[in-house]
Amino acid sequence: MRIGLINNLRAGRNKRRVQDVLREIEGARDVVQAMTTSAQRVPEALSQMERERVELLVVNGGDGSLERVLTGLLARGRPSWLPVIAPLRSGRTNAAAADLGAARSSAAGLRALLADARRGRLESRVVERAVMRVTPRHGGEARCGMFVGAGLLGRAVTWTSRTLPKGRAQETFGVGLVLAKLLGDVVMRRDNELTRAEKVRLAFDGSPLPDEERLITLFTTLDRLIFGIRPFWGTGAGAIKATVVRGGAPRLATTVPRILVGRAPAFATPEHGYLSANVMRAELRCDCEVTVDGELFPVEPDATYAIEAEPRVRFARA
Repeated sequence: MRIGLINNLRAGRNKRRVQDVLREIEGARDVVQAMTTSAQRVPEALSQMERERVELLVVNGGDGSLERVLTGLLARGRPSWLPVIAPLRSGRTNAAAADLGAARSSAAGLRALLADARRGRLESRVVERAVMRVTPRHGGEARCGMFVGAGLLGRAVTWTSRTLPKGRAQETFGVGLVLAKLLGDVVMRRDNELTRAEKVRLAFDGSPLPDEERLITLFTTLDRLIFGIRPFWGTGAGAIKATVVRGGAPRLATTVPRILVGRAPAFATPEHGYLSANVMRAELRCDCEVTVDGELFPVEPDATYAIEAEPRVRFARA
């Protein structure tokens, strides 16, 4: 099996762990390696992997690195070449890799993955997930990932990266603290600039939702998010889990904690401002922050995005 490794040298944990990963592939003739230092280098790395006919593509980075790889592969539609993708837990946030069952140690995970791949046992590690393609209607480039958030969630990403010191504070630990603080402000109704509701117009599978201000708007194809939270409880056959909470929704203090673990009370209904559904396509129109796996679209007035589920992609647990 031909194996490829894309190393993001600027991912959060790679600065201290990239050498451990490199030692795992030292002298390995069946591994093609590409180093990247910016998002602009990812298409070049993917072209190299395609020329080398890579069948298993390992991504040494975090959620942002995986988003760039998925965007490079899927933004223009399903490509003729699509390898099995194995993300390592090497970035600031690693929600996708963790959901797929990747080992906490990126070097140990890579070692076990390579051993199984070389012994013909890769299929035991394969997990299928849908990927979302987010296409701006105003002509910008599409992005592909596994988590989309608008408003409060987008502002949390911005505030974390711009305000907290580099290091662990900007990794999952810091992101969790910021979200916990913001959700605490929400349930206690401590209004501030970060927790304000936004005018977000939505349509699910072609059906418009009531025109309301939204406090939380999120879409994901993961089974769980950071710290194992599962803020979705909807039904339906769609691959995209969508959750929306209206600004000023009643009983936030008792409803939000239960929503986070996927145990929404009977009170959490659209009539009361709580909606969760599984959809195949959504349309989002707003003029606030929108993030795809931690990567932000520029804020533009009345921006509109189409969010579609790409057919399932084969990932491997590293």
